[in-house]
Amino acid sequence: MQILKEWGYLSNSGNMAALKSLRSLRALRPLRAIQGFPELKQVVNAFLESFKAVKNVCVMGFLTLIIFSVIGVSLFKGQYWSCSDDDGTIVTK
Repeated sequence: MQILKEWGYLSNSGNMAALKSLRSLRALRPLRAIQGFPELKQVVNAFLESFKAVKNVCVMGFLTLIIFSVIGVSLFKGQYWSCSDDDGTIVTK
């Protein structure tokens, strides 16, 4: 407790906002149950390992999006800057 007071997490006024934010770590408590069930541990490990493949797919999708957006910008280059009517008169500019 003395260390927490020195670091400013605890004050004499009772302001423990920094420690209250650590309450969200309580959501991780059920993960301790994995230790008792080897099958569940295997499923969780497989789930975590699948993030590598998902990351690769996301990177490839992002690169594809960037490539097509650059192509689209260079292809249309200000073509839609103004709107014209059927007879060719410019409606907006």
